[in-house]
Amino acid sequence: MTNQEKNILWWSIIGAIALFIVMVGMARAQTFDGPAELPRTTPAVVAVSLNNPIVVPAGGNLQATINSAICGDTIQYDPAGIWTTAAFIQPSISTCDAQHWITIDGKGGKIVLAGSNATIKGGIFVRLANFTITRISGTGVMYNMIAPEAGAHDIIYDSLDVEGTMTDETVRAFELSNVPNVAILNTKVREMHCLANTGTCTDSQAVNFGLDKVNQGGNYLFDHDDFEAAGENILGGGDAANFMPCDITITNTRLAKPYSWNPNEPMFAGRQWIVKNLFELKNGCRVLFANNKLDGAWGGYTQTGFAILLTPKNPANTCPNCAVTDVTLRNFTSTKTAQAFQIGCGPSDTGGWPVDCGRYSIHDFSFSQLQYPTCYKCGGFITQISSAFGPAGSPVLHDVTINLGTFDLDAWYKPTGCPSCGHGFLLIGGPPTGMPNIQFTNNVTFSGNYPIYSTGGGAAVNCAISGTSDYVSLINSCWTGKSAFIGNVILSTGAPGRVGLANWPSGNHIVTAGQNVNGN
Repeated sequence: MTNQEKNILWWSIIGAIALFIVMVGMARAQTFDGPAELPRTTPAVVAVSLNNPIVVPAGGNLQATINSAICGDTIQYDPAGIWTTAAFIQPSISTCDAQHWITIDGKGGKIVLAGSNATIKGGIFVRLANFTITRISGTGVMYNMIAPEAGAHDIIYDSLDVEGTMTDETVRAFELSNVPNVAILNTKVREMHCLANTGTCTDSQAVNFGLDKVNQGGNYLFDHDDFEAAGENILGGGDAANFMPCDITITNTRLAKPYSWNPNEPMFAGRQWIVKNLFELKNGCRVLFANNKLDGAWGGYTQTGFAILLTPKNPANTCPNCAVTDVTLRNFTSTKTAQAFQIGCGPSDTGGWPVDCGRYSIHDFSFSQLQYPTCYKCGGFITQISSAFGPAGSPVLHDVTINLGTFDLDAWYKPTGCPSCGHGFLLIGGPPTGMPNIQFTNNVTFSGNYPIYSTGGGAAVNCAISGTSDYVSLINSCWTGKSAFIGNVILSTGAPGRVGLANWPSGNHIVTAGQNVNGN
C-alpha cells in the first residue's frame, strides 16, 4: 500500500469515527433532555373502527349494546340520552387489536354512576369519547369513577367531562394502575376532593397511576386536558406496588385548584377540602411534563403548598422497585402556589428506601405569585433540594439540572400567624458525602431573608450546616461532582449580614430589591 493510499484509508477511518460520533450525539439529543431520558413510546391516539356504526336511541340499553359489540364496531349514542348505572363495563375482548378498536361515542350524552362503588372499568382496544360522566349526589364517598381492571390495555379516553359533585367526597376520576397504553385527551375533570377533619377519605386526584401490583402500567399520554383536584391533580405512586410505570407524557394540560376551595380567598365556598400539590411523582420513570399550566396550591393539611414534587417513596416497605428517574419538566408556567419544587430522596416513615432518585431535567419555566397574600398556611421556602442520610447502599439524589427559570415571589407575603418567620428560596440538605451533579443555573429568584437554609440534623448526618449564612460552603459541601451554581440573578430582599455579596458563589448577579416584608 502506498503512502497516499494509507493516508486516504486513515482519513476515511477518521471521517467514519467522526460521523459515528455525530450520529450518536444526534440520537442522544432526540432521546435525552439533559440528564433525563425522554419517553421511548406513547400510546395510540387514533382508534380504527371500520364497521358500520350502531346507533343507540336515548332510551336504549347502553350496557347490552356494549356487551354485544365486536372488534371494529362503533357504537353511537343519542346525545340526549342519560344512562344511570351501577357499573359500566367496557368490552374486554382479547381478540381486538390496533386495526380493530371498539369505539363508544356518547355524542354528548351522560352516564350517571349510582352508588359508592360504581365505576367504569374494563377495556381492550377501546375508545370512550364524548360523554359527561358524573355521579349521584349524597351516596357517600366514591373512590374511582373510571378504573380499568388489571388485564385491560390500549384505551383512549377522549373529550370526556368527568365530574364529582360540589358537596360529596369523590376520590379520583381515573385510576390507571396495572393498565398499560392509555391516552386521556381533551378531557375535563372537576370536583375531586376529600373533606378535611370529618371526611372519610384523605387524598384525591384527577389521575392516579403507579400502584402496579399485577401488571406493569405505563406508556401514558395526557394531552390537552384540564384537571382539577384537591389532593394531587396527577399523582404517580404513593402505595404498595411491584412495578414502576415508565414512558409518561403530560402535555398542553392545565392542573388547577379552584380558589373557592382556599379558606383565605374571598370566594371561599365554605368547605375545607384536603388540599395538597399539583403534580407529584413517587413512582415512575421516563416522564415528560411540557407546555402545561399550573394554578393554585396552598397548605394547612399535610403539605405546605408545593406545586411539583419529585419524591420517590417505598411506603411501608411495600414498593421494593419504586423510584423516580428520568423526569423532564420544561416550558411550563405556574401561578399562585406557596412553593415551587420539592425534590428529594429518602426513606418512608417505616424506613423503606426507593431504588433510585435522579436524572431530572428542569428548564424554561416560570413561577409567578409564589407565596401570594391569601396563601393558606403556606411554607416559606421556594424550593427544596435534599437527600436523606441512610445506611450503606442507600440511594442519593443525583443529576438534577434547574436552568432558565424564574421564581417570582409575592413581595408582600408573610407566613400565616408568624410575620417574623424566615423565608427563602432554597432548603438544602444531604448526606455528609453530598449529592452529585446538581446544577442550578441561569435562573432568576428572590432571596428571602434566609436565602439558603439547612434541612437540619447536624454535621454527622447532613452536609448542610444549620444556621450558616455562608452559601458558598453550603453549596460546595452538598453539591459534588459536576455541580454548579452560576449565572443566576438573585433579587436580594434580606437584611444586611444575612444576604451579603460575599456569601454567594461567584458568577451570580446579586441585585438589591429593597427590604424584605418584615422590614428587617
